[in-house]
Amino acid sequence: MRSCVRVWTFAWLCLVLWATCAVAADKPAGYVQEAKGAALVVRAGQSHPLGAKDPVFAGDSLATKAESSLQIMFADGTTLAVYQS
Repeated sequence: MRSCVRVWTFAWLCLVLWATCAVAADKPAGYVQEAKGAALVVRAGQSHPLGAKDPVFAGDSLATKAESSLQIMFADGTTLAVYQS
């Protein structure tokens, strides 16, 4: 009986965690504050240009082209600046 309760409790916790992660994946991690030149995001294998106020999600890859820059403000207030390398 106890092992059955443990299995159901574990299954319920997994379901709650999965649902929480699914909701968090829809919420942006931050937003573009400033984009100069050509800034790109790769999301789900697709490349898209980025501009001011565009959302940035966990798992996104960011890139800038020559003479371009990008500034991201994350939900926790952290700022990330990306420049050409």
